[in-house]
Amino acid sequence: MKIRAITIGLQFPFYQPLGIKSLESVLDVQFQTSKELLDELKERFKKIGIEIQTTRICTQPLYQKEGNPFLKENSNFNENLNNLRKGIELLISHCKKVNIDLVACLTILADEFENYSLIEQKFLKNVPRILEDYDNLFTSIQVASQKYGINLLSIKDCASIIKQIPLNRPFNSHKFCVNVNVPEDTPFFPASYHLSDKPKFSIALEMADEVVSTIQHSDSFYDFQKKLKSKFEEIFKNISNICENCEKKFNILFHGIDFSPAPFPEDLKSIGKVIEEMGIEYFGAQGTFFAVSMIMNIIKSLNIKKIGFSGFMQPILEDSILSKRLDEGKYTIDSLLLYSATCGTGLDCVPLQGDVSEREIFYILLDLASLGLSLEKPLTARLMLVPGKKESEKSEFESIYFCNSRMMKIKRLTKAPSNDLYENAEKIKFIRFL
Repeated sequence: MKIRAITIGLQFPFYQPLGIKSLESVLDVQFQTSKELLDELKERFKKIGIEIQTTRICTQPLYQKEGNPFLKENSNFNENLNNLRKGIELLISHCKKVNIDLVACLTILADEFENYSLIEQKFLKNVPRILEDYDNLFTSIQVASQKYGINLLSIKDCASIIKQIPLNRPFNSHKFCVNVNVPEDTPFFPASYHLSDKPKFSIALEMADEVVSTIQHSDSFYDFQKKLKSKFEEIFKNISNICENCEKKFNILFHGIDFSPAPFPEDLKSIGKVIEEMGIEYFGAQGTFFAVSMIMNIIKSLNIKKIGFSGFMQPILEDSILSKRLDEGKYTIDSLLLYSATCGTGLDCVPLQGDVSEREIFYILLDLASLGLSLEKPLTARLMLVPGKKESEKSEFESIYFCNSRMMKIKRLTKAPSNDLYENAEKIKFIRFL
């Protein structure tokens, strides 16, 4: 088990009208406190043998605060965008000063925009370029929530972003996701964003290996559930004790732990390995939903301070067994949507052939959004198109955190009907379920 991420959520003054020296002085104090917190956490976790893989910052959504220049009438969009880039560069430079690895910012809560305007659409066209220009930057768009419903036009924009991001650098697709019902301060990227005026920190875990070990040393499903719940409670106690002590010392709220057992691309650290150790012939076979549901219900039963997704996690290219089974054609995107009904994250790190259309992406995202709203649960989609690749061909990503696999087969669309939702998204705009 490792800590995948310590994520600090804070408000960043992208548009604060201060001279650059005054602004840097304010930020120096803020980031020095974050550094001291992270250094303390690293030292304490090291003493109990827990490795920290990454440290991260997430900030407020792009249009959260009044006074945002993008929202002012007759404002100059290009000037605002250039100023925003200066703010991004300032944020990244301060993160580098204190050895913070990754940043999530510019999230748009499109589910809240009743009057989804050309400003939002125009900004979203710049997302692929921004992700290309800043290696450590991640972002997301929330397209649906229980409170506001589904923003169809934002889903259409997200389909365009997903199509455009990989054109120059295919691996950049892992830095963008589409959110449904995702709460603030989720520690897993790219879905993270922060709302509170006060900073918080949260923990994401890589612990599929703990689940593999537990099922391999269990005599029955009852024994497995009992042992895994006990193991999770022990992990929570060890981590939360340290975090709560640091919360008091640095006056930064400990938000909680996302108890999704994230995998690593090795078989003994694979959540797919767990499914097959539970007696299912292969991940994707009938019976997989049963196994996924059991793991999810163990996590649900924990009476602890769990946050974010806290469920079964199925990131295809981050899991060696899931990648192998996709290579063998053992499951489809419909299988993943079925498992998403009980899992935590949804369609994560799914490789798609480069000629998948924006309209086809739109309907995949619409199904995911509808599932999240119907079940009142957080879900995300991180779809990774690979330009030039066909359905039978494999991805060629180079990362210690990723495997490679063949492209996911989807049902292709042809002629759009006259009442096609994709074509009529501008007219329909929002859909709310009764």
